[in-house]
Amino acid sequence: MISTIYLLLVFQRNYVQTSFRSILLEVYLRPIAAGAFASIAVTVFHRLTPQLVSWETVRYLVPIKMAADFGIFAPLYILLLVTFRQVTAIDWNNFVGLMSFSSEFLRHPFRERVKIYR
Repeated sequence: MISTIYLLLVFQRNYVQTSFRSILLEVYLRPIAAGAFASIAVTVFHRLTPQLVSWETVRYLVPIKMAADFGIFAPLYILLLVTFRQVTAIDWNNFVGLMSFSSEFLRHPFRERVKIYR
């Protein structure tokens, strides 16, 4: 971790020529804060539903618990990223393009896209 931080500092100072502090505040702080708040929400959810935490001991119920945690964490994390203005118009256009590609891909299966010439 120390070498990663060192390389990040040197890269920012020598190549990008911006301070590490400004990059930290502009790029990293908002996603870290959104993740922390979403994690706190999952922890509060566990406090409100203690029977869900006990599902960890039953192996076949663990995926249901993980899905419930994901159902709380993911929408809240995305909402916080949008609220903190971390998601730009370019990000939104990339997301919409990816969703349209995936829906198109699901409507037309892969084997129809591959043309075999004999």
